[in-house]
Amino acid sequence: MLHTNLSVKIRSFALAVSLLLLTHPANVLAQQDTPDTHTTELEASVSLYQESLAEMRGGYDDSVIETNLDLASALDELERYEEAADAYERAMQGIRIRDGLYGEAQLPLLESAIENASELNDWELVDRNFYIAMSVLEQSVEVTDPRFEQWVRWFASWKISAYRQQIELNEDSIDLMDAVAFYEILEGSLHADDPNFIARKAAYTREKGLAHYFNALAISAMPYEEFNSQAPETVSGKQCFVTMRNGQPTTVCSNTQVPNPDFFESRQKAKSDALRGQVQSIMSGYQELLGLLEADPDTKPEVLASTVLELGDMNFMLRNMEQARQHYLRVHEILESAGLTATVGADLTGQPQEIISNIVGAAAYQFSIPAAEPTGFVSFDVLEDGSVRDLVIAGQEADLEQANQELIATQLRMSVYRPRLDSGVPVVSRLEQVPAAEL
Repeated sequence: MLHTNLSVKIRSFALAVSLLLLTHPANVLAQQDTPDTHTTELEASVSLYQESLAEMRGGYDDSVIETNLDLASALDELERYEEAADAYERAMQGIRIRDGLYGEAQLPLLESAIENASELNDWELVDRNFYIAMSVLEQSVEVTDPRFEQWVRWFASWKISAYRQQIELNEDSIDLMDAVAFYEILEGSLHADDPNFIARKAAYTREKGLAHYFNALAISAMPYEEFNSQAPETVSGKQCFVTMRNGQPTTVCSNTQVPNPDFFESRQKAKSDALRGQVQSIMSGYQELLGLLEADPDTKPEVLASTVLELGDMNFMLRNMEQARQHYLRVHEILESAGLTATVGADLTGQPQEIISNIVGAAAYQFSIPAAEPTGFVSFDVLEDGSVRDLVIAGQEADLEQANQELIATQLRMSVYRPRLDSGVPVVSRLEQVPAAEL
């Protein structure tokens, strides 16, 4: 669950009493730890909730909402997810009618509905419910409310996971600019007197930077035709052709609209500007964070080094290798000056690291999309530029089958490895016997 205080599923007292009457006291102790008995009790609960809803004949009062919530919870536990999704939808509809379109009481329901839709692999429904939740947040929840931050970070994690897993959603719904905008709201709410100011600023910078990175990837993959041009597609011009008149070649011209070469150049510039904007946002965010850390006399050298390393990693992923190397050298200098190269330095840079996993793994709220995991063990070289070479797969017969090899290849394609750093300089090194499931 996103956080424990979100649950508002209220048990109906009358229905609970009815269930107690169905269970003979002598059988309670014998039944309480038996899975089959628990399933039977859940199914009995579902029947009672459904009968109660039928007797209520619709409506949107509190008892209908609560009974639908109880029904959804029981159906979830029985893994009857499609029926549970319908019950959640009815409960949310009741709350919207009772409290208004943006009533914040929807948030716990939306969390449960998102998790339910995830079990169904209904990613469009997951996305839709996230957007409903974010609209509720904007309208009804203060930015300083912990729920605001939790939902923003969970939403961003969902969008990044959907992009990485190449999940097909509605047009434009993968766009992570929505997540970026929410992080900017969070950053705007920060105050320097907050005891967690630096830690929160660092988390927002890291996660927003990753959102910008995936936006940059999406922009890079977009065809020029999807960018608006500041120049007209055609301009006035002359079109001429040669014809024969009285046995003599004659050039005939007429005024017409001809293709404008600036139109295509303008589209290329629009794409380039959009891409540059994402990169600049990443760099400026980290530079601001580093300025705060360097100005604070209490900043520990390992914290400063880790932040510089992240900035280097961002440049590395964006293939700005010269900048990445400069940051990596600075990491070494910071740790060497503090006498931490053999300890902190070994942990941070002593072997190749998967950059995206490191950043995602540091997020407090993560959305996990179920996916097939490769099996077996892999060994491979990581070159200075992060590319992978000489892959070897080991394990049982099933681990060596083509389907599993393809899973491993897909996982490596989704990854960006920073090579081992020797005194801040990227060098070739080999990862040995890494469990394929941990790639």
